[in-house]
Amino acid sequence: MICRNCASRVELELIDLGSAPLSNAYLTDITMRRPEKWFPLRVAVCEKCWLVQAEVYSRSAEIFSEDYAYFSSFSSDWLEHARQLC
Repeated sequence: MICRNCASRVELELIDLGSAPLSNAYLTDITMRRPEKWFPLRVAVCEKCWLVQAEVYSRSAEIFSEDYAYFSSFSSDWLEHARQLC
């Protein structure tokens, strides 16, 4: 793996939680008949710049569909937290 920050080779694995399907996606009758896509949940650390990063990441088009169930703008707690950061 190549570090997304400094382009060094990353070899130090911090944790491996196996694999999991996407969250916050509703399964329909049609999608229940197909195998669900699972993604690895491995986190690594760059020993040069110390960036902690997921080894594999998905593009937003793979994660967010038209029926995606969660929007951060619906969470008043999250919005207040974001306001305090600005």
